[in-house]
Amino acid sequence: ITGTFPWSDSEDRRKDFLIGKEPIIKITEFFFHLKSVSFQWKDYNDLKKYNIGGTIGYRHVNALKSKGIEVEVASSDALSLKKIVKERIDAAPLAIKVGYFTLNKLYPPEIRALITHHPKPVFHVNMYMFISKNIPQGQEILDKFDEGLRKLKKSGRYQQIIDSFMNME
Repeated sequence: ITGTFPWSDSEDRRKDFLIGKEPIIKITEFFFHLKSVSFQWKDYNDLKKYNIGGTIGYRHVNALKSKGIEVEVASSDALSLKKIVKERIDAAPLAIKVGYFTLNKLYPPEIRALITHHPKPVFHVNMYMFISKNIPQGQEILDKFDEGLRKLKKSGRYQQIIDSFMNME
């Protein structure tokens, strides 16, 4: 594999990968929960009274744990949503667009109508292209990718692609 995306930047990942300079997408995560759950939070201490879920490998798991919050980890966003529907967890952070996209794919309207998200963002993170450091001319490939992505953004085509993807049903 030459490259992979989208990933968030981290010191650990920089050991094995060259990381693009141009963000592919900015992810904003919100807590998804059942409308029947009176889920309110202003700071991380407020979250300690809830059974919070998270997705393995995502930054939010370690970030929440570092704030003293127990996190019930799931193997995917879809499984986190299933745990919410089955009332095994009270809430889980999901990227807003991905969360609703996944809900639309997995559940009928009557189940989707039971779920909402809290308006306070949990995390913002930029996601990038990664190229293995073992790839010859990896930096050149990455620079060309970043240049092409900047052109797509400037032309407006990038936003059309994102909107098209996020509006798929």
